[in-house]
Amino acid sequence: MKSSTVFLILGILIVSVGLAWIISGGLVLPVQTNVPQTTTPTIITMVPVTTVTIPETTVPSPVTSVITTQVTTGAVPASAGDIREHFVGITYSGTNRLERLNYSASKSRVVICVLSGGDDDIALIEKIVKEFNEASPTLKISENIKESGTGDLFVKFLPGSGLSAVSLADAPDSGSFSEPLTRRELFQGEVSAAKIIRGTMYINADLKGDVRKHVLARSLMYEMGLTGDSSIFSDSIFYTGENTNMDLTSADKKVISMLYSDGTYNGMTMEELQKKIYLPS
Repeated sequence: MKSSTVFLILGILIVSVGLAWIISGGLVLPVQTNVPQTTTPTIITMVPVTTVTIPETTVPSPVTSVITTQVTTGAVPASAGDIREHFVGITYSGTNRLERLNYSASKSRVVICVLSGGDDDIALIEKIVKEFNEASPTLKISENIKESGTGDLFVKFLPGSGLSAVSLADAPDSGSFSEPLTRRELFQGEVSAAKIIRGTMYINADLKGDVRKHVLARSLMYEMGLTGDSSIFSDSIFYTGENTNMDLTSADKKVISMLYSDGTYNGMTMEELQKKIYLPS
């Protein structure tokens, strides 16, 4: 058989196969089927929980001993009885009469003159005078302290040797007051600190610091008729023990208010005063 015949036959066979393939629909692609996803439910098994109650164990707390201490803050108000006793001790110093300072109604205020004093001395006198004026309902002292010239009350600073030469028995009265005053020498320990007569206070210029201030304040109040001592209030200028207090306390101011109230006068006896003010016997 010739080669051309062979190729012809092969061509016919190929064409026939192709036609058959086309007629049958050609290549058939597999059809994709959407299979719905099956969701498997999650099964939760409820297991009953057994509650076990553990008995509470009480641990005893340690016992603490509480000690309460009463603390008093501020000043404790003085009783009326203490004030009256304070008054008697300060205003009746071994005598049976008041020695308060009388002042002429024609003058407005008592004038103080300080000789040889320092700035601190003047400042302290001004402070004490202001406190006295606040307490006294009648008698007032000038807050303008003089350092020379004339006055009603004199404060004279002398060295210790000069003070020792002053005799309370022989010293003449000075100032403008004629009524007497129980003359007294004040001490700080064994040291002579001041000598006081009506109208003049002689102060030991050798004293320093709080001691000097205390003696100055105490001497001025002595001149005003507060001539005694008291053991009632330890913070008082008039406390009977050794002290360097220089501020008038509320109890001191109350005594000043009573001493210079209307109806009292210099020379008034305790019996006369008891008719106006209740005083302990």
